[in-house]
Amino acid sequence: MTAQRWLHGVRAGVTTSALIAMAAPLMAQPAEELAGGTLVCLFSTECYEEEACTFTRYSLDVSIPEALPGEAALLLDAGPAKGGATANGGMLFVAAEDETAVYLMTRAPNTDTRLSVHLTDPLQVITYHGRCEVAE
Repeated sequence: MTAQRWLHGVRAGVTTSALIAMAAPLMAQPAEELAGGTLVCLFSTECYEEEACTFTRYSLDVSIPEALPGEAALLLDAGPAKGGATANGGMLFVAAEDETAVYLMTRAPNTDTRLSVHLTDPLQVITYHGRCEVAE
């Protein structure tokens, strides 16, 4: 499912929870089965430093290597953050960096995903909560 199709469903009045509930039986996929694919990640919660978490609509794609562990990339609007991906117990872990930040993403087999973005100038961290699904 692309980010545009997901957001279209939200604009049409279908709640995110309803979309997730409808698709849940189709989504369970261990990390080892994701090799060589692309994930579309949609985040609906953003937590900045010690402030309360807020609603967001942040998305990115993730390029997964043919074999795990291997080289991976977070495909950001500003350009790719390059790093590596590995699997452990069905979980997918991606660590990447670019000129402005270091990223750590964890995805569970049910598509629940967390992304931490660590910036250094000034020192700060932003955490995103959402889901990553296989691109179609």
